Amino acid sequence: MSDEKDGGDEVRVRIFILLIFPIVFYAQDNWIWQNPLPQGNRLVEIQSVNKNKIIATGDNGTVLVSSNSGIDWDLTDLQLTSNIRAISFIDSLQGWVISTEYLFKTVDGGKTWIKSHPAVNDSSWILLDIVFLNENDGWLISDCNFYDYWNNPDQYHGRLYRTYDGGESWSEILVDPIETVEKLFVPDSQSIFIMGEEIGGCYFLRSLDSGESWTKLSVPDIVYTSSSSLFFYSKDYGWWGRYLTKDGGNTWEKSLSSPSIEDRIETINFQDLINGWMVTKYELFDEDLSSWSRYCAIFNTIDGGNNWVVVKDSIPEELCDIYADNNVAWFCGERGVIYNCEDDNLEKMIKGCTKLLSDIDFVNEQCGWVVGEKGTVLSTINSGDTWNLQNTNTKITLSGVDFISTEQGWATGSSVKGIIIHTEDKGQSWTVQYQNSSSRLRDICFTDSLNGWAVGYNGKILNTTDGGQNWTEQISNTDQVLAKVFFIDKNRGWTCGYNGTMLFTSNGGDNWQNQFVPNGGFLRNLQFVDGNIGWCSNGDENGFFKTTNGGVTWEEIPLENWAFSLNGVQSFYFIDENIGFAGGFLFYLRNTTGVSLWMEVSAVLCYIM
Repeated sequence: MSDEKDGGDEVRVRIFILLIFPIVFYAQDNWIWQNPLPQGNRLVEIQSVNKNKIIATGDNGTVLVSSNSGIDWDLTDLQLTSNIRAISFIDSLQGWVISTEYLFKTVDGGKTWIKSHPAVNDSSWILLDIVFLNENDGWLISDCNFYDYWNNPDQYHGRLYRTYDGGESWSEILVDPIETVEKLFVPDSQSIFIMGEEIGGCYFLRSLDSGESWTKLSVPDIVYTSSSSLFFYSKDYGWWGRYLTKDGGNTWEKSLSSPSIEDRIETINFQDLINGWMVTKYELFDEDLSSWSRYCAIFNTIDGGNNWVVVKDSIPEELCDIYADNNVAWFCGERGVIYNCEDDNLEKMIKGCTKLLSDIDFVNEQCGWVVGEKGTVLSTINSGDTWNLQNTNTKITLSGVDFISTEQGWATGSSVKGIIIHTEDKGQSWTVQYQNSSSRLRDICFTDSLNGWAVGYNGKILNTTDGGQNWTEQISNTDQVLAKVFFIDKNRGWTCGYNGTMLFTSNGGDNWQNQFVPNGGFLRNLQFVDGNIGWCSNGDENGFFKTTNGGVTWEEIPLENWAFSLNGVQSFYFIDENIGFAGGFLFYLRNTTGVSLWMEVSAVLCYIM
C-alpha cells in the first residue's frame, strides 16, 4: 500500500496487532482486545461450577471467569505464553488450572491466582490433566515432551501423581503398564481411569483401589475419535464416542443412533446418566468456492446415549470442550468462541466476528477496514471500539485490502479463483471488478484513485491505470507465489513471495527485476518508508531483513529475543525509518531509537534500529 495516508499511524499499528493475530494474542497491560470480545485465543476447556459461575481456559495463559451466566467475562492475565490445559473447580471459590509446566490455585473464584511449579515436572515433562475431588485430594498426569519421547521412547512414559494437601506436595503413583497419557478421570477417591496412546492405537487403564493395582481394558472399535470423546460419569458408567460402558470399561456397546461414521467425534459430556451432549467435526463441499470447509455439529441425548439428535450443525468454529450441568451445556473452542445450550436453544456468548482475519488498513485514526475468510470485511469509524460487518456478496477468502480515502478502497483474495472488489461508499456496497479462475490473488496496493497492482500465485501481477475498471497482466518472469506488494508512488514498487523472491520496478511494472534477499525463504511481508529504506520478513523461517538502498542489497537483522527463534516475525509496520512494530505468535515489537536491538517493554518487544 502507499504510505501517503492521513496520520493515525500509532492507532493503525495498535489495531493491526489486535486483529491480524486474534487467536494468539494474550492479555497484557496497555493492550485491549477489540475483536472478538472478550478475547480471541482458542479455548480448550470449560467448566460451570453452578448456573452463574463459568470458567474457560485456553491458549497463551487465557483464563476467563463469568459470575453471571456468561453475560460478562473477566479476562485474567497469568503472564504466560504457554497454554492452560485443564481446569478443576470444587466450588465457586476454590479451583485449580494447569499450564504445561505450572499449577495455579485460586481461593476467591479466579480473581487472584497462586502459582507453583510442581516437583513432578522438569524440562522434559509437561502437565496434561488435573482433577480435584475436594480442597485437599487431587490427581495429576504428566508426560514427556514430544522431542524427548521421539528420541528415546523406551525411557519416557506417562506419570500419575496425587496430592493430599491441595497441591502443596505431590507423590507419584506407580502405574504399570503405561505409555503416553492424554486424559484422566477420577469419579471418586478409589476409581481412576487413564486414557493414552501406544503403538498401534489407544489404550485404557483402570484402578479401583486408588492406584494400588491397574487393569488394562479393551478399547472399542473407534473411528475418527479424539481423546476428548472419552467421559466417565461414575466408576461404572462411561462413554467413548459412540460407545457406552455400564461396567467400568469391561465391555462396550454401540449406541442405537449416532452421527455419521464419517464424522469425527471431538468431545462428549454427560450431566447425569441420561442427559448428554456430543460435538462432531465434518467437512462439506462448498459449491460456490469449489472447496471443502470444516464445520462442527452439536448432538444431544436424553436416554443415556442410545439415541442422539442434532441440536445445531454447520457451526463454523471448531469446538474443543463441553461441560454440562444444571440442564445447561457449555461449549468452547477456537477463536475464543463460547456457546451455551439450554432447552435446545444454542446461544453464542461472545461478541464480534470469529472469522479468520488476514489484512487491515487504516486511512486515519478513526477509519479502518479488515478482511478475512469467506468474504469477511469489517469496518470501524471509531479506532476499533466497534466493528461493523459489511456485505461483500462473496464467499471468497479476502487476504489483502487497501483504501486510499475514507470512501474508496479495494480488496482481493482467492479460493480456486481470484477476485478484486471495489467500494466508493466506505464499504456500504462492494462491486466485483475482476474475477478469474486462473488468477489466484493474495495482495493489492493502490497509490491513488487510478493506479493499482494485485499479486498472487504463479507470479501473477495485475495492473490497473483506471481505478480497476480494466486489469492487465504484467510480466513478472517468475512462477513463484507473490504474497505482498508495496508501491511508494505510481512508478516505484516491490513485490515478494516464495523462495526468497523479491522483485522491483521503477516504471510502474512495465519491467520487473530481481533483487536478492539472503536466506530469504517465504517472504510474506514487505514495507518501505521511502525509496531507499524498507524491510521484509519470512515469518516462520525466522528472517527479518532491511535495505537502505531501495533493495539493491538486503541485510539480515539479528533477532535477539528467544520468541523469534520459535515463531519468527509474522507481520510488521514501521511509522518511519526508526519507529516500528512487529508481531509474531507470542510477542510484539516496537522500535524507538537507532541501535539494532530487540528488547521487551511491557507487552511490547522493542526493536531499536
